Amino acid sequence: MPHPTRPHLGQIVLVTQGKEAGNYCVIVGIHGPKFVLLADGAKRKSDAPKHKNIAHVQLLAHIDEAVAMKLEQQGQVQNALLRCSLNRFKRSLEHIYEEAKRGSDLSGER
Repeated sequence: MPHPTRPHLGQIVLVTQGKEAGNYCVIVGIHGPKFVLLADGAKRKSDAPKHKNIAHVQLLAHIDEAVAMKLEQQGQVQNALLRCSLNRFKRSLEHIYEEAKRGSDLSGER
């Protein structure tokens, strides 16, 4: 299990500061202890990642192993793989939200 306060390649983050605040991205590079390179494969391509201070993102517990492996082996990743990874992650969030909503609708009364 990755350490929650240290960034890892392939880790999904939520941008909390700047013009892209509220967007999800994938860590495609790490520059020292304070900076990461972010891409989403659509607006921000993997060949021109955003250089972002780690204090301006929220590290999430999800790491896409396929993306991490590609980055470690080849040093780069295809934009389509980033988009697929983020779409899969967003669908899982929607599923969790729907399950929680459905569970809260049930009061247990008849």
